[in-house]
Amino acid sequence: SENYLGVMSEVVDVWLGQDSRSPNTRYRLFINSGSQMITECAFYQPADSEVPVYSAQFSDYRNIGRLFLSSNRGKLGGLAPVSVFNTLPDSVFTSHLVPDWGKIQNPPKKGKK
Repeated sequence: SENYLGVMSEVVDVWLGQDSRSPNTRYRLFINSGSQMITECAFYQPADSEVPVYSAQFSDYRNIGRLFLSSNRGKLGGLAPVSVFNTLPDSVFTSHLVPDWGKIQNPPKKGKK
């Protein structure tokens, strides 16, 4: 744990290797030790860089379906419209076509504060 912005936080580095969509990159997550929520995410490229390409503070957490997500990502803005589904048709996982999300039945209601 370390003191980050006056709050005790766990710091987790996520390294992406050569086989990922973003090779040789790293994300550093600051996780509030009390709430267990991510308070900031920093992106590094190359992965061993000392200075992040960008960082964003996460805030305004809300329930969206059964997920609890940050809807404010600082300078990066908010989340795009998000829908959470209880079930998805097999074609979402087996077809090369992008699903028409509006035609998939019965998504839960959008998140509320």
